[in-house]
Amino acid sequence: MLESPNTWVTDFTTTHPAFKNWEQTEMTNTEGQTASAVQAECTGKPENGAPCDACSIALSRIYKTYEVYLNNLFAETFKTHSEAMFNKLHEANLALENPVTAA
Repeated sequence: MLESPNTWVTDFTTTHPAFKNWEQTEMTNTEGQTASAVQAECTGKPENGAPCDACSIALSRIYKTYEVYLNNLFAETFKTHSEAMFNKLHEANLALENPVTAA
């Protein structure tokens, strides 16, 4: 992990089945930001005897970003469906208020 955080993060996100529905651009951005965070936090630390839990840094960032992505996806899907239901109910109410009379 410490030798090549970019490769580790990319391999983890692309092979893990939980991330199969993650939009590619969002996943790629997260991979880059995560690898950069690991490098920033861990560069030089293991050699100096300072602790650095690279996996903890990477996994927490990946899962938190994915959680936000899913929450936004669920919210947008719910919004789309609720707007469609509202429109159908509104049309039904208008039809009840203005019945068409047969000639």
